[in-house]
Amino acid sequence: MNIVKTSGKMSDSVTKQYIEDYCINRIRRGNIDLESYQHVSQEPFNTVARRMREIGEEIESRNPDFFAGCCEQLHISETTAYAKFKDLADELFKDQENGQRGTCMSWGRIAAFITFSGRLALHCASNNMESLVPSVIGWTSRYIDTKLVVWMSDHQGWDGFLDFFDKNRVRETENEILTNAIGTALTYGAVGVGVVAGLAMLFRR
Repeated sequence: MNIVKTSGKMSDSVTKQYIEDYCINRIRRGNIDLESYQHVSQEPFNTVARRMREIGEEIESRNPDFFAGCCEQLHISETTAYAKFKDLADELFKDQENGQRGTCMSWGRIAAFITFSGRLALHCASNNMESLVPSVIGWTSRYIDTKLVVWMSDHQGWDGFLDFFDKNRVRETENEILTNAIGTALTYGAVGVGVVAGLAMLFRR
């Protein structure tokens, strides 16, 4: 299959296509195939989608214990899922120095956010909450297109994501995202900051 390059432009439809591709591929890696998503290709549809899959898998593989239980720790249910999701997203992008939400952006945090969304989609599909999968995709897409879009557009959109996670820089970016990740999460969880804050602190770098 020929994988095309992205134009790098930000739009609601493009964002949703990326998030849908990532989440459904993550569910398939969990040996679940949703009939309602047969239209999503087994192969990534362009270079950004391919790299997004690779980065998400790398983040999870470096932190297997954390991702194996993160959704269980949040006690996700059909009635609480959105509130827990939004709390985590807001915490992840909160500037710790001034306490303002949605003010601290980086490609590393955005990759972490997408990785968590894929894991949440898998959790829903695995626990009789399949109806929440399109909601997770929609919540993630809308958050990006409302809260993160300005910063992303100022940093070359999806082309900026691809450039940042270029294979030639993978060791550098791994260090930025993953250094002491598990230890940090366990430390914050132990002092009672709370699961949502602990999840966010996992990728505070």
